[in-house]
Amino acid sequence: MYKQKYISLLFLTIALIGTSLAQDCTFGGVNYSGFTLNATTNLQEYSSTQGQTQYVWNVCATSPTCVAKAIAGSASCQLSSGQWRNTGLLNTGVFSALEGVVGAQITYGGGPICNGNKQARTTKVEMTCAEGQPTKIVGADESSTACIYEVKLSGNAACGGGDNSGSGGKNSSSDKKKPSIGGGWVFIIILVCGSVLYVAAGSIVNAKVRHLHGKEIFPNYHFWADTFPGLLKDGVLFIKSKVTGTSASSAGYQQV
Repeated sequence: MYKQKYISLLFLTIALIGTSLAQDCTFGGVNYSGFTLNATTNLQEYSSTQGQTQYVWNVCATSPTCVAKAIAGSASCQLSSGQWRNTGLLNTGVFSALEGVVGAQITYGGGPICNGNKQARTTKVEMTCAEGQPTKIVGADESSTACIYEVKLSGNAACGGGDNSGSGGKNSSSDKKKPSIGGGWVFIIILVCGSVLYVAAGSIVNAKVRHLHGKEIFPNYHFWADTFPGLLKDGVLFIKSKVTGTSASSAGYQQV
């Protein structure tokens, strides 16, 4: 049972790592990853309180507080009436341009549905260029549409590199960055290459050294065919219980 719980936690860790690396933070030739670290608090998140509600969010990465208090994979959350709620998942993030100003907006969705308007809780993170200025929280509040929250940041990180003079902060065509592979693809490539190497090397050893035949040539065949499916199911149920907020026992996962 302890081994199954360990395997389930391992699956959850891998899923979180993959999610954290998955979002490319470049939009319109500008890399907005400079907003990921809050230089004021030295934390990978921002926090602002409006009235009785505390808003917490991050840019292109999960928020440690949201992951701990609300739900795994959260990029934004809120504390209201003593209850933490997820207000946006990292893997739902979508960039869009801002009108009339230099910068961009990321919209994080996937939050729980509000009872009043059946709207999924959503956070819009607006980042505007303030050339030569450190990152600053401009505001955070609920929009005119219930359960859609708007948080605003400004700073040099939204201006991009190169010579911004006379260009409103936009890069010239000669300064555009060449497309680069994202961290998520690096993770996938390493995972695929490692899997191929494992299967190839294991099959050769089983065939040439152990003189096995047929399906037994596949490395650790009985583990993958008999044991792994059950562990995978436990891992899925464990993650589901964390995402939905249900107890492990009600999701079919037996607690130790």
